[in-house]
Amino acid sequence: MWNDSVVTNAGKELLAQWLSGGALRIDGAAAGEGTVAASLLMGQSALVNKKQNMSVIRSEKIDGGMRFQLQLTSEGVSKTYTANQIGIWASLNGGQSKLIALYQDATGNSVPTHDEMPDFVFTFWATLQMSNTGELVANIDSSAIVTRSDFNAHVDDKNNPHDVTQAQLFNDLEETETLADEDFLPVGNANGKDAKKITKENLHKALGLNTTSVVGATITLGASQTYKGSVRTQTVSSVVVGGKTLTEGTDYIVSGNTGTNAGNYTLVITGIGAYVGAVAKSWTIAKAAGSATASSTSVNVVGASGATKTVTITRSGDGTVIATSSDPSVVDVTVSGTTITLKCMKSGSAVITAAVGAGTNHQAASCKISVSTTIFSSVLNDNSWDEIRYASDNDLGASIWSVGATKSVALNGTVGTLELNTTLWAFILGFNHNAALEGNNRIHFGTFKTAQSSGADVGLVDSGYGSGYTDGSKRFNMNHWGNYNYGGWRGCDARYDILGSTDVPPQNYGAAKTSGNVGYDASATCATKPVANTLMAALPSELRAVMKPITKYSDNVGGGSGNVEGNISASVDYLPLLAEFEIYGVRAYANSYEQNKQVQYTYYANGNSKAKFRHNQPTTSAFACARSPYYIGNTTFCGVGSSGGSASGNLASYSRALAPAFAV
Repeated sequence: MWNDSVVTNAGKELLAQWLSGGALRIDGAAAGEGTVAASLLMGQSALVNKKQNMSVIRSEKIDGGMRFQLQLTSEGVSKTYTANQIGIWASLNGGQSKLIALYQDATGNSVPTHDEMPDFVFTFWATLQMSNTGELVANIDSSAIVTRSDFNAHVDDKNNPHDVTQAQLFNDLEETETLADEDFLPVGNANGKDAKKITKENLHKALGLNTTSVVGATITLGASQTYKGSVRTQTVSSVVVGGKTLTEGTDYIVSGNTGTNAGNYTLVITGIGAYVGAVAKSWTIAKAAGSATASSTSVNVVGASGATKTVTITRSGDGTVIATSSDPSVVDVTVSGTTITLKCMKSGSAVITAAVGAGTNHQAASCKISVSTTIFSSVLNDNSWDEIRYASDNDLGASIWSVGATKSVALNGTVGTLELNTTLWAFILGFNHNAALEGNNRIHFGTFKTAQSSGADVGLVDSGYGSGYTDGSKRFNMNHWGNYNYGGWRGCDARYDILGSTDVPPQNYGAAKTSGNVGYDASATCATKPVANTLMAALPSELRAVMKPITKYSDNVGGGSGNVEGNISASVDYLPLLAEFEIYGVRAYANSYEQNKQVQYTYYANGNSKAKFRHNQPTTSAFACARSPYYIGNTTFCGVGSSGGSASGNLASYSRALAPAFAV
């Protein structure tokens, strides 16, 4: 019994205001007939069908709140009814009295007429939970009803020109032609003093008589609501019952018409005054338009296959981000939260669509990201020389390939007296080697290997290998017309007419050199318009088209002039031989000042063998030429001994293995 009990929304508001202080007054109680769904109780501000007031005859404090004894009699009851609802009204600091607590039971208690049971008394204990300890006042035994004696007095009132009987008001409650709605009746309090007047209509409202249910009312809502991050209020344009448009605050109140998040809500129209019952109406807060923006809408990725880049999506709300690629073979995508990772598989382009699903308060949205990729194979040989040059220009080589990686080179042509028609493998010596002096954005290659992996490290040898020549024949010797190192690397013959590292011949080319012999820098077209019958001319055109000049520092005086700092100067080369320090990281034969301008190549610093073998006999070791002249001898350049273990001296007239470097 009476297991549905709530503090109403208005009650919660009143108790919350009481926390700030003041006097809370329990104004009275009443009983009503009829029920609503339990979920609607909190929204009620009046009983479904108020039948009569109840007396508050006692109040007492209990743990966690107050308990009130309410009493209901059959006084004034002319028609039996069932009390299904009991309500308590209160006011704060003399303000408006509001329904603060409501008790409901579907079975209820039957209330007889006074004639049937004049001594009927129904007592109800109402507990109101409250933690406040402020001032609380209860109107004990107050009554807001018109008593039987009031109406008996009215029958004899000669000032009222209308003929109305007590039975007409309290028994059948039928309309009478002699009593209009606007006619006044005298009423007073329980002791009969302070008489006032009330219209029939308002009297009936006060008594809960002749009421109309709002169930089935036609409800028209105001403008629809959209999520804005703050509380939204759904207005009610009209409530129409039986063709009559009701007035809010007089005929009904609205509850449940506020919300913040998008979604479906239910508001309740609760009748008051002459209108009873409650009716629900669904309303909605629509999701706001969604938005999605990418931290970058145009992305360019350059790197090895599998290179990644991330893009962050900024979205409104909390929708899930998904991403799709127009071409997953070019760019694949994964998503973590709002971060999209682009995994680039090959060169090309793709459009990434980032879609944000509808969230709690926002609609779906999307944005697009254009991706352009330049992707290199991590296998050096699978890339063209143009692609390798692009990677070099963008300083990407070290992030894609490793020192020692190989690339095939087809050699075809006459080099000096050697006919070449073979394929060997160039290998990476280092990235941006000695860049401050030799030039940045360069991948330095060494020559040659016999296979892509695990090949022998070979130098080119001609048929005169191991013999000396001073007759001018173009053997693989440093100088062709004499056994001397005058002019050092810059002025030697092999630099010009065997290697093609420069396309400008040294001074007095074709004759015996003197101590004052000099050489010249390579022109800008040295690689694309090579000297005939040189190694440069035998290289494939696609390689020569991407080669970059290197500024090398060497002893360019020679002649056994000793460790003289002034002998060290620069030369611009395309196919230079390596210097002693670049190979070994220490010097024994070279001018000691050379190393101040040189750096050991990473390939050799990593511990790889310095030994060379003959290109035409890969199992036979070879003595290889280096470009550093012997600092105290005028006939010798440095060389790499057959074992490769340490530097050696190499007579300038002797044909040896050639293994130059180049840069892309």
